[in-house]
Amino acid sequence: MQQKVTVLAWVEGLYEETVYQGKRHISSLLFGELELTAAQVLEGR
Repeated sequence: MQQKVTVLAWVEGLYEETVYQGKRHISSLLFGELELTAAQVLEGR
């Protein structure tokens, strides 16, 4: 089983899903300066 982080964004009445894995940086409309990778979130850093 692969670990992943899923971010949902409300766009025009529907949720759009973006999946992040490994060292891919997570982007957020709400937290524009977020500098975490999926691996860091899953490791609890």
